Amino acid sequence: MWWSAHWVIARPWFGYSGHIPETLKPGDVIQMLNIGGVLGICDSATPDKGKPFDCKVLGAVLTFPYLGERIGVPAKVGYKALDYDAALDVRGVPVVALAGTCMEAGKTAAASAIIARMRHRGLIVDAFKATGVSLRRDVLAFEDSGARRTMIFTDLGIVTTTEKCGPALTRTMLTEMATGQPDVIVFELGDGLLGTYGVESILRQADIKKALTAVALSANDPVAAWGGVKLLRERFGIEPCVVTGPATDNQVGIEIIREADERPGVQCHQQSADLGDHIITWLGLSHVRESKVAGE
Repeated sequence: MWWSAHWVIARPWFGYSGHIPETLKPGDVIQMLNIGGVLGICDSATPDKGKPFDCKVLGAVLTFPYLGERIGVPAKVGYKALDYDAALDVRGVPVVALAGTCMEAGKTAAASAIIARMRHRGLIVDAFKATGVSLRRDVLAFEDSGARRTMIFTDLGIVTTTEKCGPALTRTMLTEMATGQPDVIVFELGDGLLGTYGVESILRQADIKKALTAVALSANDPVAAWGGVKLLRERFGIEPCVVTGPATDNQVGIEIIREADERPGVQCHQQSADLGDHIITWLGLSHVRESKVAGE
């Protein structure tokens, strides 16, 4: 992964944060800031993660676009530039968004479970990741779960998302996904509801909120679940349809969430079929295969 015009911020609470150097030449030493391959100057590291790996610059990354010719040109992140004035048109396709209380709150696992269940019941699902730091692992998990087509913000030349680019990225990917007329679009908002990657700026946009048919919240514990639901309702005017994540890993957590938030809590590992069925019912989709008992 190479350079973007944006500051590189990789897992600022749980790992490394850093910035892009103003100049770079062969022999310079920079750091690996995330497992997606983002490189920069490390400014801060979480003590229990240790120091990031040092990387020596050997030269520029090249691509060779001319068949049969050894003519290299500087590589670029993404296959096209982001249009900050992009319009939003989901063409009536239902949209499911996965938001979380923080990183590692189970958003990707929940999204994958939902996608897998929808595919099992005969639905065509496209999926993307709207915010975060470049890492294709999550969208590859969506593909493994059965998503027909996937995207990530890096496809549009953005290495690390911010509040400036978050809304435009979301509009662009929603519109592009909708052109393929899937039965459902599922997307993950990386980071938490409070963070630096632009989730807040996305959820404040009236047109994007209008396009969201269902929002699922992933939370690490019942307190986070309560606060996350409260934030969604009071700050963004969004009613989540379900709470999932580690907070629902046992029956006690599920009952606490139901009592505190008046929302169903569904575990995305042991009850993955139930989570998917709940979302399908919420969406009101009629052209799906009949649901069977869990454990089929």
